[in-house]
Amino acid sequence: MLLSGDIDILTGLAYKESRTPYILYPEYAMGDTPYTLLKREDDDSLTPKASTLGGKKIGVLSGAMESIIEKYLKDNSIIAEIVKFDDIQDRDAALINKEVDLTLVEGDGTGAISGVEALVEVGESEYYVCVSKKRTDIFDDLNEAQSLLFKASPGIKKEIEATWFRENVVTTTLSSEEKQWIKNHNEVIVGYYDDFLPFSDKDENGEPNGIMIDIIQEMFSNLGINSIDVVYKSYDSYEKMHDELTGTLNRTAYSRISKLLENNQEKLALMIIDIDLFKHVNDKYGHDVGDKVLKKVAHALLHNFRSKDEVFRYGGDEFVVIFSDFGDGFEDKIIEKISIINQELGQIKDGLPAVSLSAGFTIFSTGFNEDVFKEADNALYNTKKNGRAGCTMYSEKL
Repeated sequence: MLLSGDIDILTGLAYKESRTPYILYPEYAMGDTPYTLLKREDDDSLTPKASTLGGKKIGVLSGAMESIIEKYLKDNSIIAEIVKFDDIQDRDAALINKEVDLTLVEGDGTGAISGVEALVEVGESEYYVCVSKKRTDIFDDLNEAQSLLFKASPGIKKEIEATWFRENVVTTTLSSEEKQWIKNHNEVIVGYYDDFLPFSDKDENGEPNGIMIDIIQEMFSNLGINSIDVVYKSYDSYEKMHDELTGTLNRTAYSRISKLLENNQEKLALMIIDIDLFKHVNDKYGHDVGDKVLKKVAHALLHNFRSKDEVFRYGGDEFVVIFSDFGDGFEDKIIEKISIINQELGQIKDGLPAVSLSAGFTIFSTGFNEDVFKEADNALYNTKKNGRAGCTMYSEKL
């Protein structure tokens, strides 16, 4: 329709060089799309390790997906067969019918498929608001508007994604790691607010009620989980679960979550973050400005990390983040995220001084313990020792 001139603008289109003779791509992308490989639940030959893809058939939709999987295979020196489809239903059916071993899907490119599980995220691509080559007037206006918008608010793209877009690779089939977690645990603790109807409350007998109960029961039923007890824990205020100043989870929440993860065998990452020279900010500008800087930093963390990443204010100017459900290349991505956040915080606006963050993180799958925190703390110390304003991954060489 864009090529025929029936419409002037098309949103959500990935960049492909072969399209550039026919359509105009603006300077700025409107967002990023993650790409995930799905496999059949009963195929134990496939794991998140890239090497297991060798010799397999991978179903993709024709277009941008081809270059995403080709790059992933090339980067990991893997030879596999790429099978192209023009239709989502045909691609998904091919996986179910064992015509292919895996399918590559966009973050919002599939519905719930029984018997299929997400394997690993293999990359992402930017998507754009594209314009017909016949409408250079619109294209010029679009470039100017986006330039002004992103300069005025560098984090606006992430804010839009967080508000209007959600990752939606949905499957009712539990992964092997999730099944193992269920096997090792006999209860799930759910925190809720009192007097928050229709979502949650306590009845006259002190028992939880509200649609929260129905939602959780439906989730467990759809997933076929009947071996875990759900324990509900009530809170009479937002502040008892969250940091009142920044809106992040607080240290109490961190202590409870880290306790639950003590026997966890899933791959996780822990990051510790400090605001560089924050005492100088308080001394020079006063504590009111210091509080506003803390809020600004928390906002940057919450909007640049995924909704599934747990952000805590640990105390003072120190924040902690727990990451789960990540694939290959996570280390580079998370270091890049800190760089992006530092670029945002380095801009002087809203009457607040520029600041930067130093961060350190560690990846582990041996259960949450004090050694994990020490590793992340050592990585943070290494960042500070090497000039601050950056991020270091823990290694035994530090």
